[in-house]
Amino acid sequence: KMKSEFLSIASHQLRTPLTAIRGLLAMQADGDLDKLPKKQQKKEQQHMLDSANRLSNIVNDLLDAMELEGGNLNFKFKKVNLVQMITEISKELKPNYDKKGITFKLNVSKDFPNIESEPKMFREALENVIDNAEKYTNKGGVIVTLSSNNKNVTIKVKDTGIGIPKSDRKRLFGKFSRGEKSTYQHTDGSGLGLFIVKNVITEHHGTIKL
Repeated sequence: KMKSEFLSIASHQLRTPLTAIRGLLAMQADGDLDKLPKKQQKKEQQHMLDSANRLSNIVNDLLDAMELEGGNLNFKFKKVNLVQMITEISKELKPNYDKKGITFKLNVSKDFPNIESEPKMFREALENVIDNAEKYTNKGGVIVTLSSNNKNVTIKVKDTGIGIPKSDRKRLFGKFSRGEKSTYQHTDGSGLGLFIVKNVITEHHGTIKL
């Protein structure tokens, strides 16, 4: 089943942007792109860039997943300001939220501590979850709540999105698995995002769950 899902993702998610890039480069090489109005040229060039970025993101997900599974990533932990990290992520993602007219709110308990983390990977994991919350929410918004006790911190992400059917929950954090609803709502995912998130959180001696 995993092999089938991988082939499905590889054939669609990798082939689609490659086909777009190849077609547009062929137009450019033949001089056909130059014959288009300037506005259309810009649009096609942006399409090529978007396709290249999409391809890059999928390849990076594949590499990260393989390295995490093989234990090849060297996590270097240091103190980080989690509130600042999430605030920066929200600013980066704000245009996507604004475009859909949905809200983002961060609630933080008093005296929230800095935490030990591998900054790059932990930030990517948080950004993945918060980005997903926006992608699958069409109205309302997203609330991130940070709380702590003497031993642990809790990060809760709540949205008013399409939800996750019970039938999808068991395989939610598996490789190359995508929920039935997500296929229609957001078609560009690699099926590896939450698998990577789970492994990063595990490396931080934490857990992630619905």
